[in-house]
Amino acid sequence: MKSSIKLFLVERTVWIVAIIGYLAFAIAIPEVFLKLTAIDFVIRSGASIGIVALAIAICLISGSIDNSVPAIAGFAGVFVTLFVSKWFPGTPWIALVILALVIGALLGALNGFLIKKIRIHSFLITLATYIVFIGARKLLYEGAERMPSEMINRLGGGEIIPGISYSTVILILLVILSWIFLNRTVTGVHIYAVGGNPRASALMGINVDSIRFRVHLLAGILAGLSGLLYVGYNRATTPEMLDFNLFDAFAMAIFGGIALSGGRGRIEDVFAAMFFISTLTLGMSIAGINVYLRQTVVGCFILIGIIVNALREKIRDRILMQLG
Repeated sequence: MKSSIKLFLVERTVWIVAIIGYLAFAIAIPEVFLKLTAIDFVIRSGASIGIVALAIAICLISGSIDNSVPAIAGFAGVFVTLFVSKWFPGTPWIALVILALVIGALLGALNGFLIKKIRIHSFLITLATYIVFIGARKLLYEGAERMPSEMINRLGGGEIIPGISYSTVILILLVILSWIFLNRTVTGVHIYAVGGNPRASALMGINVDSIRFRVHLLAGILAGLSGLLYVGYNRATTPEMLDFNLFDAFAMAIFGGIALSGGRGRIEDVFAAMFFISTLTLGMSIAGINVYLRQTVVGCFILIGIIVNALREKIRDRILMQLG
């Protein structure tokens, strides 16, 4: 019984940390974090990066790495904004959503194709495409361009009802759908198998290249949606878009317990990690802490989280051996 309780606590470490972190800010800044809308505000502000983290996490579970997800998001966001503001004004919002997903899918498929054909580590391939996609976005438009579609702006930063934002609902739905996909479908089971042991998976008849191609395709689709929500949240493109959020997204995935070696991790824990990092960033910003000190503190917490996560895996394996 004690071992089962220990296992539960170890497996839910990131959720415990996220809750404690939020409660700490609720005590320190009650006028902000004790409001009913505060949790929605935290999730909404981190939704775009959270979706990027989900995409990166799914790639890591498969044993692959995709550095280019934030760049795909940025390119899709700028392309769609220019499409409706300059090239085809009045385009229906649903067409813009589809366009963002298609752009993400195409760029994600390009990553998957290059990784499959060139057979160089995905880290190097996607690092190169990360630079290419950023350059292509800046060639399209380097400054800030207003998003004229009010519905897209509502999806990124508006509320369905008071206290519940569209982007919060979208992120939570994506987490639920990702969990179902990874845990209740054949492809999801194959993703974990390929990430755990690609050679054994191939011997079992699983097409490793096909699985990883699909993973990068899915990552691209999620990136396209992330870019659209980012533009909607800001009501415009920005010169940097999501360029500098690659480390944050990776940190959310690793802090959430996704193994860099592949084959292990729960996608719902990435959401908890996103909530914690978003709470930490917002709380320090509201408290007026110097931006450089904020970066230092967030970096230290992330480093501690990564170390704790590595220790957690060892403790978890030990407890499972005792239970077995």
